[in-house]
Amino acid sequence: MILIDMKKAAAFSLIELMLILAVVAILVALGIPKISNVTQSTRITEVTNKLSSYLAYARSEAVTSSRPVGIIPAGPGGDWMTGWTVFADINTNGALDPGETLKVVGNQNIPNVTLTGPAVTFFYTQTGRPRAAGAFAVRDTRTVKPLNGRNITVSPIGRTQIDTYYP
Repeated sequence: MILIDMKKAAAFSLIELMLILAVVAILVALGIPKISNVTQSTRITEVTNKLSSYLAYARSEAVTSSRPVGIIPAGPGGDWMTGWTVFADINTNGALDPGETLKVVGNQNIPNVTLTGPAVTFFYTQTGRPRAAGAFAVRDTRTVKPLNGRNITVSPIGRTQIDTYYP
């Protein structure tokens, strides 16, 4: 019968332990930049999808209510990252008045992402067409290796198109 010394069989040597720690450290160092890129890409996609869904909502409301519907940036000077308001322009004066608000989207301050668009109210007419074609831009604001952004374009017939922007 063979006897095994349990103290020697159940332990790791110091060299083996240091080697395992070195391999784990290398794998973590390689994985962290990729995780931050995935997180940033998700942020850009979130802002893009949220705005494009509200553009579709405004267009749908304009057609179903047979009234102009506008989207106005909530921030001063056309700051879309502060949020936006979708409103039915009931009296067709081209401005947001009390009682016309349909939806309010709050603060969009997401780290390292900017959203720019028209500084004035963006309108859809009763037919679902915009009063003027519009363009919005979602960008990665990091200076070192920024990711691809998105361009949201509303055509003269009212269709929303999302394209990738390559920095």
